[in-house]
Amino acid sequence: MRETKIHSQLVAFTKQWIEKEYVSKRVEIIGVDSVTENFQVLPNINGFIPDIFAKCLVNNLQIIGEAESSKGLNSQHTEQQLKAFIRYCFLNNAHLIVGVPWDLVPYARKLIKFYISECKAEGVIVIIPDNMAVG
Repeated sequence: MRETKIHSQLVAFTKQWIEKEYVSKRVEIIGVDSVTENFQVLPNINGFIPDIFAKCLVNNLQIIGEAESSKGLNSQHTEQQLKAFIRYCFLNNAHLIVGVPWDLVPYARKLIKFYISECKAEGVIVIIPDNMAVG
């Protein structure tokens, strides 16, 4: 399976997860960047464009969604991007949702914990759902 197809599936699963988990807060998906969808221009967040951007209408919470495949998770670009999103979430009313294949969840959680520590952003909300099967 091509990497772009896996990434597109992860973006779709992450979007669905956000819609389901934040339904009580009346989530509104502002933009999705993938092969199959393109709603609006996504915001530039500290120099990076997320895969998904949403807002909750109840409390104005912002949600950044980012999908990473096994190939992309260890890249320098992804490290810089995730750190930029973590910093943004720490300073704003925002959560970061990182969608990865289920077999990478434990590794991704350790990586995010390390990035949060490096960014001195303890307390930031970063969620890595554990039920995303792609392949």
